[in-house]
Amino acid sequence: MKELLFERPNVIIEKDDSLKAVIVRFNGYVKSEEYREAMNKGAEVVKDPAIRFWLQDNTNAGILSIDDQHWVTTVHTPRVNPFIEKLAIVASKDVFRKFAEKKFDEKSAGARKFNFRYFDNIQSAELWLKS
Repeated sequence: MKELLFERPNVIIEKDDSLKAVIVRFNGYVKSEEYREAMNKGAEVVKDPAIRFWLQDNTNAGILSIDDQHWVTTVHTPRVNPFIEKLAIVASKDVFRKFAEKKFDEKSAGARKFNFRYFDNIQSAELWLKS
């Protein structure tokens, strides 16, 4: 069962106990303040020992600023490292967001302690998390 934990116009966060995951869904452009607020909320949720995975649905996400790309790599990723085993990201349709996703992958590779993969759809991402 999914529990809604956070909601803003272009981002929601749910906790899915059956999937053992925090789920972050972006829909369009999210201002830096809201982006960081959402990611911080997700970071709080993964401290729960029952939550082992992070599923991020970027399918309809808008562009992510350079500052936020840097922040997620240098601040957010090290903070969630001890708590998650897998991070699944459903890739954005937005070409600029895809570029940001590629940069995240490159810049965070050395700092990540969790398994990480991109997916084309939510179903594939969920199957991988369950495996």
